[in-house]
Amino acid sequence: MTRSTTKTETATPHWIEWVTGIISAALVGALLIWLAYDITRHDSSDAQFRVRAGAVAVVSGGFRVSFDIANISQASASQVRVTGHLKTQSGSSESAVATFDYVASEAQDHGVLFFSSDPRNGDLDIRAESYVRP
Repeated sequence: MTRSTTKTETATPHWIEWVTGIISAALVGALLIWLAYDITRHDSSDAQFRVRAGAVAVVSGGFRVSFDIANISQASASQVRVTGHLKTQSGSSESAVATFDYVASEAQDHGVLFFSSDPRNGDLDIRAESYVRP
C-alpha cells in the first residue's frame, strides 16, 4: 500500500475563505444589531387596527365588500371581530360581521363582508369591534 504525499493544507488560507468569513461575520453582526433594535423598540400597548373598505362586487343574492385590516401596533390580537354597518338612503340598515382568528403585530389581513343592499348607495362604516389578547 502506498501513501500519498500530496499535501492538501496550505500555510496561508485561500482568499475565498477570507471572503466567506467576512461575509458570515457581517451577517451575524447585522442579525445581532437587528435583534437588539427590535428588543428596544418593543411596546406593550394594546392592539390598534386600521380598517379600509375595498372594492364592491355584485354576487348572487347581494353585494360583496372586500376590506383590509392592519394591526398598526406591536401587540398581537386573536378573535378580532370586524363589523360593517350599512345605512341605505331609504333609511334601512343592515350589519355584517367577520371574525379573524389571529392578527399578528404589525401585520395586515383581508376579509369580505356581504350585504343584501348596495353599499355604494348608502353610508358604510367598517370597523374593528373587539379582540382578545392571545
